Amino acid sequence: STNSWFDIKTDKLKYETILTSIGFNEAYSNTKKMRSLMDQEIAILGNSKKLFLGGTYQGGAMALLAAYTYKEEIGGLVSFSGFMLPKTEVKGKTFPLFIYVSEIDDVVNYDFVLASLFLINMQQDITLYQDKASGHQVPPDVFPEVGSGFPNYWNLRNR
Repeated sequence: STNSWFDIKTDKLKYETILTSIGFNEAYSNTKKMRSLMDQEIAILGNSKKLFLGGTYQGGAMALLAAYTYKEEIGGLVSFSGFMLPKTEVKGKTFPLFIYVSEIDDVVNYDFVLASLFLINMQQDITLYQDKASGHQVPPDVFPEVGSGFPNYWNLRNR
């Protein structure tokens, strides 16, 4: 048995089946827990812009949902094979965003991930890393690229 952020009732996510494939109530319930943890971390950091979120697959989807529904702007977000849940209100957020997506992912359909990103504010600083060879696993050579998505991170960290 494994823990998950929400139920997925299919082995291949596609845009056409998203509304019937995902346990939205679980996702939104867990997002409340995440926002509470974000509040605690920001209290320690002293500034919401010092907080970065990230996740893979469901974790990426949850990080996106939590960041876009959070009351304040965060420092940035990294999502590997994650996706925006439908009905997410982005509320004009502009934090830097690094998105990894594989064109041959057999679990999270490439077109599905890209279509879900249309909810995002296109004025936002987005680094999209498109992989043509790795499937659902994130290859190690992607991780150094993540830093390129956050060029101002080191300045922000020291404020």
